Amino acid sequence: MAHHLEAAGMADRGFSPHSFRAGFITEAHRRGKAAVDIKRVSGHRSQSTFERYIRRSDAFEDHAGDFYGGVEEALPWVYWR
Repeated sequence: MAHHLEAAGMADRGFSPHSFRAGFITEAHRRGKAAVDIKRVSGHRSQSTFERYIRRSDAFEDHAGDFYGGVEEALPWVYWR
């Protein structure tokens, strides 16, 4: 994969094969794909290792309390602005 980054001119811009792997896993997870299907592509066997590849861009994205509509109003203003 590194030679593909070189060919695309992206190797010197901070990208790595790991970046693309984490990006794929994160996006597939965000779109609701099953972990077993993502791991089939990524080659992960360990669930704990696989989970470390899932990046959160928003700490409140898909949080455990999202079923409660009043969460945003209950937390301090600084968390939401």
